[in-house]
Parts: sequence; structure tokens; C-alpha cells
Amino acid sequence: ATAGEDGLVKFWNTAGGPATSSLAGYPHAMLGYLRLAFSPDGSTLAIASDSKIFYWDMASQQITGSTEIKSDANAIAYSPDGSVLAINLGYSGISLWDVQGAVEKANLTGNIQRDASVVFSPDGQFIVSSTSDYAVHLWKVADATEAAAFAGHTRYVYDFAFSPDGTQLATASYDETVRLWDIAGGSELATLMGTDEQPLAEAYAVAFSPDGNLLVSGHADGGLAIWDVSSKTLKMQVEPQPGDILDVAFSPDGAQFATASSQPAVQLWDAAAATEIAAAVGHTNYMSTAVFSPDSTTLAITDWSKNIWLWDTASSQQLNFVTPLMGEVSTGTQNVTDVTYAPDG
Repeated sequence: ATAGEDGLVKFWNTAGGPATSSLAGYPHAMLGYLRLAFSPDGSTLAIASDSKIFYWDMASQQITGSTEIKSDANAIAYSPDGSVLAINLGYSGISLWDVQGAVEKANLTGNIQRDASVVFSPDGQFIVSSTSDYAVHLWKVADATEAAAFAGHTRYVYDFAFSPDGTQLATASYDETVRLWDIAGGSELATLMGTDEQPLAEAYAVAFSPDGNLLVSGHADGGLAIWDVSSKTLKMQVEPQPGDILDVAFSPDGAQFATASSQPAVQLWDAAAATEIAAAVGHTNYMSTAVFSPDSTTLAITDWSKNIWLWDTASSQQLNFVTPLMGEVSTGTQNVTDVTYAPDG
């Protein structure tokens, strides 16, 4: 499913071809910047639009309900079991909604950083985000109490990643550091940063490998670092890439990872050797998202020139090139802001 700034949501078959269906202007209030999240079982797509969450039923292909929220939603995420939807409301906190009962389960109050993501731990027990005072907060989902507050970053924190076993948390910050935190002890394990010989700029993105052995961080000015989680040391550093690295994603099999840049560049990397396998070519605008299919065979990429790209990860060949938004609409209203695969691919 993809969302554009003109309020269109389209559904795509990952084998290629035209959109299988679309949701446009229903209801009319659903315009502007949208955020999407599939439920873990793939039955429902939650769509955040301004101060409402709409629920699109994939079987009947229609909206089956909506939720009024206190203010605009900046990020949304389902818990691993699909029972809770977390919504970043900025200064209004993080709202935890009971999906089945369609009621607010709790509100995590605080000056939540508006452009920070919200992330559930792998077991669904915790949720993490950051506040405008640069602190990282970990809350218990069951009773909405704070489990830990991690202080140490000196600038805004943009991205979070739990280790696959849920014992560690990695955070990426504008203060030019990536930090590792111990969940159980609530303490900092390491500050990962560059050196005078190998400097690293502001960190925007972070991702653990599926086996938890590696951590990749993406930085401003195209910096890319691969860290050994066990020794908490820099394993490899890649020469600066075009633009700021805004997104990092591992393939589910751990063999590759992809990086998306603020320049028209998405690159596919061999995770073991940190060598470039392929680079997406022909893009003409800001790259917004890169995500692997659940079976690791395809990589979906979106940009701000209305394009969605699919790449074969084995052959490094482009599978298709689509321009989903047609008609007499200016390019500026056709930016694709997010893409996600259904759980079954």
C-alpha cells in the first residue's frame, strides 16, 4: 500500500502491473500527509489522516471504521499481536488504542518529538520514542507506565531499533552518535561515534541485522557505518554516499541491506562485505523509503517524483517502473511518502 500527499492510497500487486485498487478522497477529509500501517495479520490497513485514523478492510475493500484522535498523527505502529495501535501525537503524547474495543487504552504524556518514530519491542511489551528534551523513553504497554528513560543524547533522536532478542535498544541522533542501551538495566551500554580519522555526521537511521550481530547506521553527508554489536566497535565504514542516509533496512535473511538517500539514490549492499551490489538508477527526486519483501526477493523503493520501483535482489535488475498517479496534477502533489508490504508479501 502506498500513500501520496494528494490523499490517494493505492494497493499494488508486488508482481508488477497497475494498481489493483485505490482509495481516493473517501471521506473527503482524508487529504494531505498520510501514514500507513498494516495489522500484523494483513487484514486491516490503518490510515492516519490529520486527526483521524481510518481502518480499511482488505477483504471487503472498504473503510469499516474510524477513530477520532486529539491532534494530527505523525507516526503510527501496530503492536506485534495487532491488539494495540500506537499514535505519535507530538505535544499531545502517544496514544495507545485498543484496536478491538476501539477505545483509547492509555496516553503516554510528555513533549513527544513530532518527527520521531514509535517502535514496539519484538515481544510487544514495550514501546519507545523520544521527547523534545532529547531523552529516549521506554513505556510498558500493559499499564502505560514508564519502564526507563535514557538520557545522554544532546540533540534530537530520530530512529530506534530493538535487537531481535529484545534485550538492547539502538538510537540514532542528530548529536552524531548512535547509542546502545540495556533494556533490563536501563543503562547505556555504548556510545558509537566516529573518530578524527573516520568522522561520522548526524545519525538519522539505524537497523539491527536479523541475527543481532551487526548494527548499521546511516548518517548525514552520506556516511554509513557497520558496528559489531558484541564488541561495540566499528567493523566497517563505507565511503560517503550521495546525500543524507535517511533509511536503512535489512533483508529478512540478513544477507543484504538497503539504504535510501535524500538524493536520488537507493543502494543495495552485501551485509558481510559492506560492498555495493547495486544502485538504483534513473531516479530524479528525493528518495523516501526502501523496504524488503518478507521473502527478501524484492526491494520496493519510493521517491518524490510519484514513482514506485521494484528491484529483484538476486539479479539486481529492475522489475518494473510505475507512475501510479495520473491526470492533470502537478508533480508537487504526487510525492509518495511511505510504502509497506503485506505480511504475506
